[in-house]
Amino acid sequence: MKANYKDAVDNKDVNTVRIALSSELMKDPSGDSFLEMLNYAEKYLNNLYEIDNGNFQEKPSSEWNQDYLFDLKNKLLFNFSKQKLIHYEKVVKEVYKEKAENSSHNDNPNDKIDSINPHSGKKQPTHKKSSVYKGVAAGGAVIAVAGLITSKTVITVAGLATLATGCYLLYKESKK
Repeated sequence: MKANYKDAVDNKDVNTVRIALSSELMKDPSGDSFLEMLNYAEKYLNNLYEIDNGNFQEKPSSEWNQDYLFDLKNKLLFNFSKQKLIHYEKVVKEVYKEKAENSSHNDNPNDKIDSINPHSGKKQPTHKKSSVYKGVAAGGAVIAVAGLITSKTVITVAGLATLATGCYLLYKESKK
């Protein structure tokens, strides 16, 4: 767990903690680091969750995709209820199932989405990698816009940082 996350929890910066939790699942959909972070936050923050406002209609799992995931993440940032977070975790694990499976089998976090070409012995990125990066960039854009609309600087900055990260990763991928 990163020191800045612990600091946010220790300083009772609930908005930063919520953003970090929702972002962590997308970075590591296996959920291991997310669970550690969530347990830490639940232990020290009595106001981590909000009462669910019912402003989200869950779709059947057959309709779960990146658009649905980002819509859910956006709703979660505006109403961080335990119900939405549990559903969000399930959706992330399903939408990013391949990434989650790969991350649980690899020791090197930089190789989470790579596969090995048996003929060359070199790692070859799968075509899914750029899709994940596009999703990260799109999610960042949605979060940034949400932050601007609600005049929440922390959310805007987090969204812009996520957007920049996604764009940077796409740029790096295109140069390979």
